[in-house]
Amino acid sequence: MREREEELSVINNSNVILSSSLDIQESFGAFIEELKKVVDVAWAAIVLIEDNKLLTMALSAPELGAYQIGDRVPIEGTGTGWVITQKKPFIEYDLEQEKYFSTSQHFLDLGMRTTGYFPLTAKGKIIGSLIITSKTA
Repeated sequence: MREREEELSVINNSNVILSSSLDIQESFGAFIEELKKVVDVAWAAIVLIEDNKLLTMALSAPELGAYQIGDRVPIEGTGTGWVITQKKPFIEYDLEQEKYFSTSQHFLDLGMRTTGYFPLTAKGKIIGSLIITSKTA
């Protein structure tokens, strides 16, 4: 019950944070800090589809990722590409055991063990993904 209350509190606080600022990087940073209260987050990003590429819109820890804000990368072979075509989340539970995407080895090299890709939708269409990594499997 206590864990459920904490999760609901994080969701409520996240809604307030996301609606309080027009600066996506500022809002995203505050959102990730709230999320860290219930999930082990080492690195996170928001990537959106733009001109058949992925555009990095926000990062939680730029020093830990392959991308910087504004970078554009090919969709093919990425977890976000999979999420776009399958229309559902995907989690790589242990990168030391299995790597599914072109970015998997890079995340492992940075000390990440788990990566989750979650679709972002607008008006019923997937527009990108939220990527969350953890150093624990």
